[in-house]
Amino acid sequence: MAAKLYFNAFIPAFSNLGVPFGNSQLFFYYTETTTPAPIYADAGLTTPLANPVNADIVGKYPDIYLDDSIVYRVVQKDAIGGSIGDDVDPYIPGTGIYSPETNAIVLAPGSDISVAVASLATTGGVIYLSAGTYTSPYQNQATDPSPTAMNTPNITIIGAGRPRYNSDYSALVGGSIIKGSFFFGADNITFKDLGFDSGSAFCIANYGGAPQEGLVAFDTEQLGTPAVASWRNCSIENVVILCHKTGKTGDTSNVHALLLENYIGWSINNVVTVKGGAGIVIKSSRGRLNNVYCRGHFKYSVLNKSEGYSPASFNTYSNMVFENLQPNPNILTPTDFDTSGFVIQASSADATAIVATDIIANGVINSVFVQGLSSFKCTDIAISGVTAQNIYDAVILTSNTTWRIKFSNIIGNAANRGVVFGASSTWCSVAASHMQGINGYSYENSGVESYLISCVSDSPTASHIRTLAGSLYTLGGFKTSGTGSLYTNGGGAVVGLYAPSQGYEDKSSATLVYTDSSGNFSVGNPTPAAKTDLVTGTNNTGVVVGPTSGAMTTNDYVGLSFRIRNSASGAVSSGLGEGVALRAFQPGVGINEGQLDILTRQDSTTLSRVFRFGKYSGVHNSYTVAALPSAASAGVGAEVYASNARNTGEGAGLGTGSVVVSNGSIWRIPGVATAVTA
Repeated sequence: MAAKLYFNAFIPAFSNLGVPFGNSQLFFYYTETTTPAPIYADAGLTTPLANPVNADIVGKYPDIYLDDSIVYRVVQKDAIGGSIGDDVDPYIPGTGIYSPETNAIVLAPGSDISVAVASLATTGGVIYLSAGTYTSPYQNQATDPSPTAMNTPNITIIGAGRPRYNSDYSALVGGSIIKGSFFFGADNITFKDLGFDSGSAFCIANYGGAPQEGLVAFDTEQLGTPAVASWRNCSIENVVILCHKTGKTGDTSNVHALLLENYIGWSINNVVTVKGGAGIVIKSSRGRLNNVYCRGHFKYSVLNKSEGYSPASFNTYSNMVFENLQPNPNILTPTDFDTSGFVIQASSADATAIVATDIIANGVINSVFVQGLSSFKCTDIAISGVTAQNIYDAVILTSNTTWRIKFSNIIGNAANRGVVFGASSTWCSVAASHMQGINGYSYENSGVESYLISCVSDSPTASHIRTLAGSLYTLGGFKTSGTGSLYTNGGGAVVGLYAPSQGYEDKSSATLVYTDSSGNFSVGNPTPAAKTDLVTGTNNTGVVVGPTSGAMTTNDYVGLSFRIRNSASGAVSSGLGEGVALRAFQPGVGINEGQLDILTRQDSTTLSRVFRFGKYSGVHNSYTVAALPSAASAGVGAEVYASNARNTGEGAGLGTGSVVVSNGSIWRIPGVATAVTA
């Protein structure tokens, strides 16, 4: 004979109202009799238990071991002898106990989950698992066109506690554990406080080491079978799932630790996934994921994938942590993994309205990857609060067809590239973000009309910001330090950039701003060694004046000129002549310090001043008459304030001051022909 555990102390007795029943009693008889049958307190069947067995005040019984050579009749009564539910007769040791009043069954360790499902009504019920291991018959591969699956609706499976993985991640230990894959698909399914073990120990012992799926809601429509109507409501809470491999070697199946397909209305909370190609894959809509820890997945950590047979939109994700389990992974040149952290993918349907917050990624390829495929788009997506450490190619990467993507509060450290907007990325933005230790480009854009707002880049190595084909528009601007630079490449445009210490580098005929090799503007007259040139590659041609070399001296300036043409190579437009020009003088040098002139260009050589701002215009600088600068040097039309100028009727030495204007020879009060006096 052998012992079978009947009832675990952590599973309480329940009343017909579904609440714990204190001080209840269990009677064990030989089947179809009222003759008490032996029961024991230990697995060795050496210490008899009193029969009946009394529960404590909260309805918990002690461990009860049965002789598997005996077929029992089990009766449960309350503290005063009233019956609780129907007799269980026969009861075969090792199976569960079912209560028709609560439509619940308590399953003994070692049992097959399908036994409990079959014992419930066809409308579903609750399965309680004691601490220990259980078997699952639902282990067909996802490639099977008709996998065996738990398809009874309204099933809740509750364990005695979430297990943990052992030191080498080969098996789960403790708590309630279901061994092997578990396929399911039905309305109103709940898993809580348990684990699913398809780890290496299980796979080696049962499948020759071939990796197996974990917990899977699988829609067979993707294999060409008839369409399945969407299921409603699935909840997975406080669950750990273990799979086999941490690398691509020997695992071409790309198994899923958790796959949720074809659900409308879903919730995943407090879940850990370890090993396997994919951690958590969501092909469902209108759900929420919170507080997950994904470790050692070599393809995806969390994937929101929208398919034609199972769209994934209107989903919310928060508090996700991703980590690589490979020893000393080479992030820059990975060979056995290409892990992405959080992935949004429009595969054969649009992925719309996805919100993700609070992501931590360490040692994976991309912390966030947004991808539209073919004509399908990722749209209206907001991602904030990303911390990425030791990332290979991109802290944030969007590519192909992605529209209206907003990123904020992104922190990237020790990455190859930071934020990358790929082709056809439109109306995208990044705000309040910081890149540190980036080896390549902190921000890169090849999209169309993409907006990068208030981004900060600060790196001890390189902080390049570039546009390949699209345009970068900034409101708050970029700041770079170290050896970083800002440049365009491939015909794009950069507008509104702020770089106080580093320069811009031209890689094509795009809009560009030049500085010297140290990132400083070199200015002067007449031709600069480095130039400031705002000229697009198609419609405008610029004319620049400045110094040939060296520091600026008196009256040196840097200029910027536009000429407007009817087409890229056509005639100059009428109305503005040859265009307009700006001329800025060096602050602190010469009598024109800080002055800005706006001029029209009459022809290729003649400029006519329209407005002047600076030292001798706008808010007037004040001088005494004796200290007025040379009228000839100031130029015709220059204005200043003479603080002791004599107005009409004022005596010598009693002048109260007046605005004075230069005619190129003298300073005089407007309307007075003679030179101003004090």
